[in-house]
Amino acid sequence: MIEYHVHIEHPDRHRMTVSVHRDAPAGPTRFHLPAWTPGSYLIREFSRYLSEPSASLEDGTVLPVTKTAKGSWEVDLPHAARLTFRYEVTGHELTVRTTHIDGTHAFFTGTNALVRVEGAEASPHRLAVTAPEGWQVHSSLPSAGAAGVSEAASYDVLADGFIEAGPMAAHAFEILGVPHRCVFWGADMVEIDHERLQEDIRSIVETNARLFGGTLPYDEYLFVFHITASDRGGLEHLTGTVLATPWSFFETDDGYRSMLGLIAHEHFHVWNVKRIRPAALGPFDYQNENYTTGLWVAEGFTSYFDSLVCLRAKVWSSEHYVADLQRSLERYVRTPGRFAQSVAQSSFDAWIRLYRPDEETPNRTVSYYLKGAMVALALDLTIRDETDGEFDLATVMRGLWRQFEQDGAGFDDREMAARIQAQCSVDVTERLHAWVFATEDPDFAPLFASHGLRFALQKHDAPYLGVETKRVNGKRVVKHVLDDGPNAGGTLYAGDTLVAVDHREVTGANWDAHAKRWTTDRPRTVHVLRRGRLLETSVHARADVLRDVLLEPVAEPDARAARLREKWWTG
Repeated sequence: MIEYHVHIEHPDRHRMTVSVHRDAPAGPTRFHLPAWTPGSYLIREFSRYLSEPSASLEDGTVLPVTKTAKGSWEVDLPHAARLTFRYEVTGHELTVRTTHIDGTHAFFTGTNALVRVEGAEASPHRLAVTAPEGWQVHSSLPSAGAAGVSEAASYDVLADGFIEAGPMAAHAFEILGVPHRCVFWGADMVEIDHERLQEDIRSIVETNARLFGGTLPYDEYLFVFHITASDRGGLEHLTGTVLATPWSFFETDDGYRSMLGLIAHEHFHVWNVKRIRPAALGPFDYQNENYTTGLWVAEGFTSYFDSLVCLRAKVWSSEHYVADLQRSLERYVRTPGRFAQSVAQSSFDAWIRLYRPDEETPNRTVSYYLKGAMVALALDLTIRDETDGEFDLATVMRGLWRQFEQDGAGFDDREMAARIQAQCSVDVTERLHAWVFATEDPDFAPLFASHGLRFALQKHDAPYLGVETKRVNGKRVVKHVLDDGPNAGGTLYAGDTLVAVDHREVTGANWDAHAKRWTTDRPRTVHVLRRGRLLETSVHARADVLRDVLLEPVAEPDARAARLREKWWTG
């Protein structure tokens, strides 16, 4: 057994000490800290937060530690003995992926704090956490029977686990006979209706479970909420999730609905990603990129189902669901990069693009979350339409789940069309190739029409400049110049600070008013600061750009469309 002891001794200094103990044979023992965390596809170099480690034997003998790579160390034992490998971790970066320690709590995951012992990955692992007095230790890993002590059957399970320690108590309840816990850090800044939230979580979890056959594939589940002013996001784990939730999620109706959508998304990952997964995502290579073209299924399908689950769970109304679909479709058609990059390539390039956006991102890339969801939507409606509602995309997901239960193997996303044909008797081979491995858009209008909704692209209600801006220190700065706009030829550059339009000052607050007054009959004279130099240029507008999406239920659809829509929305 590999044993880890974590001592949170100096939380106000953002530090904790980790000791790793093992009975080691003579010769070299190698330790590696992961460079990334599953579910977040970017090399994050967690070893930069780790101090230079030390090593010793049970009798006190100190052994030299040799660093062999950026996150790898080696200790050479003269004979078999009990070895202790000790290091310090600093953590003051508050995200769902990184260690954060201060006087109010400590949060870390296996990947960002616990080294892997080379060759012992399949051994049982035990984690003991010692926290300051008055703190409770909440672990997503199975309890080993003592307070603050968890166990894992392998390093993969340990790496997937996370710890939230602090004075916060857990709110415990059962869903389908399985214990669930919610822990809130930052709850002193908001009012939480715990009863309502638990009931809504219950509805979401039960709906997800029904979609995959009715049972939950874990013995216990932990929701950790990090409540801050503006952070938003989540990261999935085998038996829990960490959610970054802004105050607005607890203070506005729109915010609360967004939080339920986030919960539905991360919990759906219990099946899709944490168990059903592209073949490249397990067993993991924690030190290097794990390339796959299948994130359009892993994240895109999840992004489609999360809002549908909220509708079926009755935590969203049909009006909210349609509005959410409309916003997603609008974001999609306003992304010119969807014609420059396939969603399969977007998946493969996650390691260098999604988490590192730049001024050309909307022109050269498409999000595998967004287009993956659009592909899932088109597939679901296609299968439903061509089988008269007998099968759907959930049929395919259940098939993937059954395969995982049988063999635990990952899937090949290039075989998705064959799976759909085998399970639903619908041939989508050419369409799926066009949507996923090429850059074509699904033809949404007939798909929505078959399900009692009207879809159309419409002209934007204001002149289109093809320029996206941001406020910086009270000024307005160009963020993106879009390829489908009238100013893609170099009139404006990303990074330009807008100074004046027709000799009238531009400020951070009044740019939208300037943009609305634009007309298409003539260009406007615009002054910008570009790398400290004042320049004059001409900026054009267009009025013929189809950028807005109309999506609305047909008031009186025919009987078939009404039936298909009802089955789509209720499951």
